[in-house]
Amino acid sequence: MSEAKFTKGEWQVVNGIFVGSRPHDSNILDACCINHDEARANALLISKAPKMYEMLESVASELYMLIDEVNDQRVSRVTSQTESEPDYHDMQTLHEIQQLLKEARGE
Repeated sequence: MSEAKFTKGEWQVVNGIFVGSRPHDSNILDACCINHDEARANALLISKAPKMYEMLESVASELYMLIDEVNDQRVSRVTSQTESEPDYHDMQTLHEIQQLLKEARGE
């Protein structure tokens, strides 16, 4: 897998305008000072964002079902001889995915 060439770090949007990701970026003029390869990589990433969003939604749904199934299986193995509760998978990753999707929707 090749290394990503798009702008690293947090991107910022101010008043609906892309501002940039570098700490010194404070306005749209600073954000325009990226090289052609970086700008192209950013454009490709942004153009694929809707498909990535849909895929992440799908992955979150699958992950929820899988975690639920695994936890149900672990509970079914609990018997009167079982000394403790099973080690459940938590939903932290799923929660983080849902938070990211929420942020992407501007919520």
